[in-house]
Amino acid sequence: MHYECTECKPGYFGRTCTQKCYPGCVDDVCDKETGKCNCEGNYNSESCMSCNPGKFEPACNQDCHENCWTCNSYEDCTMCVDGYFGERCEWNCSTGCSESSCNPINGICDKCKPSYYGHKCEMSCPSGCLDDVCDRETGACFECKPPVKLPNCTNCEDGYWGKDCRNHCPNSCRSCLSTTECTKCKDGFHGEICEQKCSYGCLSDMCDQNTSACSKSCKVNFTGPFCSRCISGMYGPNCSAMCPENCYGGICDTRHGECWQGCIPNFFGKYCNSSCPSNCKKCTSETSCQSCEDHFPGGRCHLTCPIGCLDGMCRSNGHCHACIPGYYGEYCNTPCSENCTASLCNISGYCNDCQPGFFGIFCFEHCPANCLSGECLRNGHCYSCLPGFYGSRCDRDCPEHCHSCTDDTSCKSCFNGFYGQFCQDRCNYCKTGTYCNIDTGDCPFCEDGFYGNKCKSKCDTKCQTCNSSSGQMNECLTCNVGSYGRNKSSGFYHCSTRCSRNCMNTTCNADYGTCDYGCKRGYWGGQCELKCPANCLHSDCHSDNGTCRQGCLVGFNGEKCHCPVNCICYLNGTCAKCKTVFENFAKNVVGFYGEDCSYSCSDNCRNVTCDRETGSCDNGCLEGFKGAMCSQEKTIEITSSTTRQIGSVILLVSVVILTISIVLVAVILLKRRQNLKREREVSGRFGEVVTYRQVRSTCDRSEDNSLGHIYEEPIDHIYDEPTEDQTEEGPSAKFIRGPVSQEGNKTGSYMYIHPIYSISKNTAIDNKIVSSGCIDKSGSENLYEI
Repeated sequence: MHYECTECKPGYFGRTCTQKCYPGCVDDVCDKETGKCNCEGNYNSESCMSCNPGKFEPACNQDCHENCWTCNSYEDCTMCVDGYFGERCEWNCSTGCSESSCNPINGICDKCKPSYYGHKCEMSCPSGCLDDVCDRETGACFECKPPVKLPNCTNCEDGYWGKDCRNHCPNSCRSCLSTTECTKCKDGFHGEICEQKCSYGCLSDMCDQNTSACSKSCKVNFTGPFCSRCISGMYGPNCSAMCPENCYGGICDTRHGECWQGCIPNFFGKYCNSSCPSNCKKCTSETSCQSCEDHFPGGRCHLTCPIGCLDGMCRSNGHCHACIPGYYGEYCNTPCSENCTASLCNISGYCNDCQPGFFGIFCFEHCPANCLSGECLRNGHCYSCLPGFYGSRCDRDCPEHCHSCTDDTSCKSCFNGFYGQFCQDRCNYCKTGTYCNIDTGDCPFCEDGFYGNKCKSKCDTKCQTCNSSSGQMNECLTCNVGSYGRNKSSGFYHCSTRCSRNCMNTTCNADYGTCDYGCKRGYWGGQCELKCPANCLHSDCHSDNGTCRQGCLVGFNGEKCHCPVNCICYLNGTCAKCKTVFENFAKNVVGFYGEDCSYSCSDNCRNVTCDRETGSCDNGCLEGFKGAMCSQEKTIEITSSTTRQIGSVILLVSVVILTISIVLVAVILLKRRQNLKREREVSGRFGEVVTYRQVRSTCDRSEDNSLGHIYEEPIDHIYDEPTEDQTEEGPSAKFIRGPVSQEGNKTGSYMYIHPIYSISKNTAIDNKIVSSGCIDKSGSENLYEI
């Protein structure tokens, strides 16, 4: 239900008269719609919500602090009167604040008056700032009043000094503090009041005010920290003239050009423009030499140095400075001792070092006989002694069995097998190559089969070595060959189990008994306890996996030779199915049947395949055969028409054969006639040398390394009459089988000699080829391979 009041009670306003008038309304009456009212004396604004300046709630009848414009209480000012700030506006704004206005909380000025800067405008700008204006944050002047200069307008411009910068500096000063103290000189001047000029050689005439050293660098041809000297080789006021070319070091007096450090060799004079006499390096006149050129001694440098001088150089008296290797003496003409190392000695003949086995300054003396390696120091003392000797020259004997010692009362080390102060006691069973303790005789290691500190106790017979230090006596460290086994509790070996007799060398691992070197033939496995597969060739298989090492017996294949050759087997070697002709085509074998596929299918089976169990032809028979295994031939019925056809074929074949026979007879007769004619021609030319078909002697067996052929038949077994089966001229060959190796003839081939073409008008025939009806092995040109 909604309602609207037409008139409100005093103190309320609004459509439903539910809103209270503000407390400052006169008589608690306000406009019904807006709530505006006439305010009592200490309130302001249309709604009479706030107090007049200087008053505070609740009835705006309380006075604020005297400098407060508005407040919430006497102690809490919300706005200060201009010129004040603080919680109760008790602080004055800085006098530098423009219009004396500042932030009422922190006193920071909104703007500074001229000549002030800082957040609160409490600092004065430097007096030299133009128009007394400076940066609000830093106080730096933007511009300066003349004649002061930036950055802070406190220093005078160059050329001025004094409090107001009204005084002029001396002429040579760029800036100064007074007429007697210049802070910076003008270019070209230096000194306390800049009264001195910089060196002429300074680049741009600039130098350090205090040290006068050139600020940048030197002009061309000048050098030095002050650029006051000419560079080497130049002289004159501007360093533009070159020194005389023969001045030593190219240096001369910078004013007059005289060579003040002397001349280069072979010249003399004030300007080094005069030459010394021949071979004279340094002189004072044309007749007086101070030093000679190398290789030329003498007062006038007219002699030559001895040939033994090193590099041909000597002193002015002809004595050598040093000798060439192998010589010594003033003139280097005496050979060094041959016992000097590399025949080297100094100029007095003392050897630089001695050859091994010699000592002394000239290395003439032999080292003592008992020096180790026969070598000693230059004073004859040995580096070290041979075993059994001591002393600086190793000339004194150590006690018997003493390997090394320092005197005859104690040994440093003993020969192998002895110990004690004088090495008088024996230690017999220490491991070969080791030494026992020189004081106790204890062995570091024992020979196999012994234990104890001195290795005198024997190990158990089954031990190769046994424990000698832990108190577990007769516990094996290693086992003898052929046994194994370890005690898990003690960690030692008991060696009570024999290795497998099938182990190679009867040797096995001491822990597990596995055969270290593999198995004997016929066995495999870790301990060679398994037999090799029965079908392995020579019963030989790999020790680790049992696969056959040398292949399989005939009829079997596979890694372990389990599978018959005609089978396709399972992994365990059993026959899964038989191979067929297609699977064995490359081996030219047929299909198979039977439990082990050991029977061949009938050749008359189509595709040569048959039933695995019965051998019956699965795909039927070839044409002309019948039966389950296609072993029966089919009969052919002959009719009268068939007989006539066969007769016609036979007649035709007979005619063709007769025709061919006539042609062959004619060809053979023609060939024979031609061969007889050639034989007569050959016999006429070599009648007394070679006779055909008459030699009946038997050739002795012979063998030649170059031809390698052995002939055992008479010559008439080699030559023969032409036969009808020849296709070229000459008779057919009689084959001789034997090893042949001569210019293309292969060993083991068949050879023949052609009697027509081997002797012709283009072939020389002598006794090397045919002699007494035998074939000479040197006549290899008459042998042909077929």
